[in-house]
Amino acid sequence: MSVPPDSLRGRPIPGVGEPDEYTPRGGDEARPTGPTAPGKPRNVPLTASVPDMREGPTISANEPVDRRLAGTVPARGDGARWPGTGPAAVRLNESQRRALAITVRLVEERLSTIRDLLDREDGGALYRRPAPRFTPEERARIDALLARMREVVVAIQEAFALPSEERDARGMIVALLSMSWQSLGEIDARGMRAYGDTDPELGPVLDPYVRELMDLALTLESAVSGG
Repeated sequence: MSVPPDSLRGRPIPGVGEPDEYTPRGGDEARPTGPTAPGKPRNVPLTASVPDMREGPTISANEPVDRRLAGTVPARGDGARWPGTGPAAVRLNESQRRALAITVRLVEERLSTIRDLLDREDGGALYRRPAPRFTPEERARIDALLARMREVVVAIQEAFALPSEERDARGMIVALLSMSWQSLGEIDARGMRAYGDTDPELGPVLDPYVRELMDLALTLESAVSGG
């Protein structure tokens, strides 16, 4: 079995020993601490509150986005302007600005994922994902709504001068492989006992496959990471 890369080196096989404890490093976003399974994704809550827009004027989906963002940039007490370039670049502190950027950026990324799911069939040995079927009218409406959502994302970005962030595809691949490694460690013969009594012959048959998949996941992670 190959040596795990830095991100997994020293990590116990899931289900063996005590779970590790995550401690934020310098520069990390605030994350919850405490016992957690290795490689398990964590939900990081946003601390900035989201303003309630329900009491604002009703805007038709066909109206220009600029109308709902109309306004002026308030001056600070020292006469300087608050960060922002658009008509509604209102006062935001750095935490609020970061929370807004993170949330809207994730929405924009998910729009691309939705587009892929709409247009591309996929499948493998254990799954099949046909492209969804819509009538021409349904598809036209969906496309129009996706386009409108992208317009609003762009309008928010411009109004509040939100930074564009370069996404690290390698990092995303490594994270997916790490989660897969952790999940595989839970379905060997010993892990299957959580679902009931197991056949005595299960381990010799299943465990070599599981170990090989885990080994390949580590090796692939190392290759992607340049290790």
